[in-house]
Amino acid sequence: MSLHRFRPPLPIRALAVAAGLAVAGAVLSVALTAATGNRWLAAPGLVLVALGAAMLVAAIVTTSRNRAEIELDDEGYRVRNRVGELSGRWRDVSKVVLAQSGDRITFVAKDGSHVHLVCPQGSVDALVGEVTTLLNRDRGYGRI
Repeated sequence: MSLHRFRPPLPIRALAVAAGLAVAGAVLSVALTAATGNRWLAAPGLVLVALGAAMLVAAIVTTSRNRAEIELDDEGYRVRNRVGELSGRWRDVSKVVLAQSGDRITFVAKDGSHVHLVCPQGSVDALVGEVTTLLNRDRGYGRI
């Protein structure tokens, strides 16, 4: 039995935008308050800081929720992700499709149902090799 875990990459752009909003909001709040002496004019800057914080939280929550793992053994596979847990047996799999982008594997069952697994690019090679070996073993294929 083997376990493959996949985590999405950090959303660097979203983190950079969140940091930019927070810094811009802080600078705007301090500058307007210092220039006018009126604390109410700091509100637009504080809104930017709040938007930056909200974007930071959203980026972290989204990244943590999009994790997936697949457990492979001689009998079949089990995929756990944000959707839930899906499993299948090798004898029920009619084909396995790797997307052209190389970041998604789809198990197609004989009854037509599909199980999708999204993987970060570059981390799918070991999984594809193991799935191929297990499918060949289940079908009784040997080495030539």
